[in-house]
Amino acid sequence: MGPTIDDPTTAFLRYLTESDAATRPGTASVRTAVRLPPPPDDHDDETQQARYLIQLFAALSVECRRADLSAADAICERIAELGTKSFPELVDLAQSMVAQTRGDYRLAESLLTACLRRPHTYESLTRPVAHIERATLRMLLGLLDAALSDLNDAEGYGASLLSLHGLAVKSLIHWWRGDEAQAVEALELGPRYLIKGLDLGVVWYALAAEFVRNGQLFAENLDRQHDCLARDFWEARGSHATPMYVAILGPHMIRHEMAMGNDAAPLLEEFRPAAVDGSAAARAFAWCVALVEGDVDVLAEVADRYRDEGILLAAIQAYRDAASYAESPESQERFSRRGRLIYERLSRAIKVKSRPDLPDSLARALTDAEQNVVAAVALGLSNREAAELLNCSVRTIESHLTRTYRKLGIKRRTQLPVLIAQAKMES
Repeated sequence: MGPTIDDPTTAFLRYLTESDAATRPGTASVRTAVRLPPPPDDHDDETQQARYLIQLFAALSVECRRADLSAADAICERIAELGTKSFPELVDLAQSMVAQTRGDYRLAESLLTACLRRPHTYESLTRPVAHIERATLRMLLGLLDAALSDLNDAEGYGASLLSLHGLAVKSLIHWWRGDEAQAVEALELGPRYLIKGLDLGVVWYALAAEFVRNGQLFAENLDRQHDCLARDFWEARGSHATPMYVAILGPHMIRHEMAMGNDAAPLLEEFRPAAVDGSAAARAFAWCVALVEGDVDVLAEVADRYRDEGILLAAIQAYRDAASYAESPESQERFSRRGRLIYERLSRAIKVKSRPDLPDSLARALTDAEQNVVAAVALGLSNREAAELLNCSVRTIESHLTRTYRKLGIKRRTQLPVLIAQAKMES
């Protein structure tokens, strides 16, 4: 498809502003229906069709930010119906946002990867959005180097429409790594990327400020004349109850209130009713309730679920919470050990995903999947450990190794470290 839209990003933001205005606390109910665009007059006009799809995507963004899955599903189905042939990258992006809202982060990340591999009709709109959304997911999955790489790619498009969101994710990544100076540096750039009348990215920015500044928002640096920041932070958070957001921020706020000697009961009243429907968001709310009540069994169950789903940062923190409430030294050590094991797995995953030690001469001969397997095996992992790390079967690992050995002219895994070392010396 090659229709011409003068400025698709501005068109997206304009429609997003109109759709988002009806959802703001204090002006209307957060469940007010988003105004959907009228269908194009001429269904054969590619430009009208593309503009209509971009407007639908803006409406979908609003519904996903307020976690209205029924509305988001309906809009996403419409985008897929109209855009699969002419705008497939937008379909991938839309489906990934719905998957993220549903709490299926692995599916969302794979859809964004598929999106970024396609040709893009409107590079300045869809690519930076996809990169920053994937960076957010990879941060939660523990792939911090890969997330930073996505953010760097997004910055290649200049001051993209999600710059505030991207800065927040970058700040959180540095915070998790223990580099407070870089975390603060990223946050201090935030106010220049505010979009007047729109809260795009501001809630993630507020979340990062909560972490990095230990609960103190950058109130002195945020221009209160902007509509998107004229609202109280709690109102903004309350209208964006996506599972990822609650899972990251909710437990932190509970801990912060208790650490500061404040009563967490108001938060508990807010979280308890939302902790029972079995959704990904409900699990995050249940974590918050268990923190206040000191329920070790629920904390351990939440940690186990996050571990099984590969949501590593959340699993590590939930195990730490379980250990802090456990009464016996044996239970404390058991939960602490589980958290440490996941942290070690996370460290290895970052090394594998970024493949820092694989020379170009070898990398060129292998597919991405084969490079990941080689990097895992070179770290000393067994086939089973590599399969768990890379989320595939042992048979898949064995198949990749067989092809890799043939391509590299070796017969066994013990030859891989030697081959890598030789290639480094020659490069």
